[in-house]
Amino acid sequence: MRILDIQIGNRRRKDMGDLDGLASSIAEIGLLHPVVVTPDGLLIAGRRRLEACKLLGLADIPTTVVNLNNIVRGEHDENAYRKDFTPSEMVAIAEALEPTERQAARERQEAGVRPSEKFTEGGEALVKVARAVGVSRPTLAKAKAIVEAAEQEPERFGDLVAQMDETGKVDRAYRDLRERQRRQEGASRISKCTSPDNAESHITVICGDMLDVMPGLGEFNTIIADSPYGVTEWPWDNWNSMGQYLAQCERWLEVLKEARAEQCHLFWFCSPRMAADVEMIFRKLDLPINSRLVWHRRNMALGSDAKDRFLDSWEMIFHSGNTSLNWPPSWDDGRFDVQTFAVPQTNYTDCKLHPTQKPLELMKWLLAYGSWPGARVLDPFAGAGTTGAACPEDRTCILIERDEEYADIIRHRLGL
Repeated sequence: MRILDIQIGNRRRKDMGDLDGLASSIAEIGLLHPVVVTPDGLLIAGRRRLEACKLLGLADIPTTVVNLNNIVRGEHDENAYRKDFTPSEMVAIAEALEPTERQAARERQEAGVRPSEKFTEGGEALVKVARAVGVSRPTLAKAKAIVEAAEQEPERFGDLVAQMDETGKVDRAYRDLRERQRRQEGASRISKCTSPDNAESHITVICGDMLDVMPGLGEFNTIIADSPYGVTEWPWDNWNSMGQYLAQCERWLEVLKEARAEQCHLFWFCSPRMAADVEMIFRKLDLPINSRLVWHRRNMALGSDAKDRFLDSWEMIFHSGNTSLNWPPSWDDGRFDVQTFAVPQTNYTDCKLHPTQKPLELMKWLLAYGSWPGARVLDPFAGAGTTGAACPEDRTCILIERDEEYADIIRHRLGL
């Protein structure tokens, strides 16, 4: 379809962003995604792409044609529920349908027709729009967030739309989006968590894979290992199978077993879903389990829901030690194997810098009883460096982090 045949409809205005940059990209590698139009040429998605093509003087542009009237009437519901549309096309169709559904909802409200109790204010219209394109409302919201981020910052997020459309996996692309956004948010918060005038000189940060780095580091008195859990789709936790993940856990634990000093305490974080399998690895490697610690983190489950299971509000920490714990002279409830600590949130002073970051007070608890003055402390999966932030100055601490961006975050956070 020629550009002159495409009409700009009354759509919600968005930030056009760097059109010159987008035009240069299209000139170099071509248009990756067609614009979406109605049969009569009304544009419903791809305004920025269209404007960039105009800057290049292109006459023809690839288009995807959708019949909105048929979708609104439900005549194409069967195709929609078979998900014949790519996620980005579903977003475009939903954006065009949303004003109509919202207006219908307002008219029902004015007529005194109350929506079902399961819908919140405005929710009925959004649920109907999502159903029209064959997905749930949360899935549509995630796809929409990906498309909007790509339109606003194509260089940072443009590839996620292609990933989402090619694989059809909205959740995975959305997790990648949130991970990139969290890194950017974390970088903006680093200054609040950094004390450059009080650098933690007893801490060393090493960027690399623990399997490659560990052999030359010697022995340690305290090891706190918050390894990948094998139950999420975060980039660092993406395994082809449970067997592959458990085999990797065994390799990690073999290395850590060799790194134990004559007096050592090892703490290994684990998802409840993997606890039984991981415990069998401990037994296979002849690593004694002194305690099965339970970290209760109820705030992480608040607001969640599941249809076929109870919500988990805890995580396992296997404790394997070959010496006495560092108990204080007076008895306290820190000796119990169940402890409650809130998961850091973005509005906490506990500096949320990593999506699976552990609470600072939790790490302080483990170090208080599992280490002593002069001890060598190791965290082979450092993440945001919380173990280093919790480590007393009279211990030495080595943090290993494979991701260079997070290694930099740790250095800034600790003033290194």
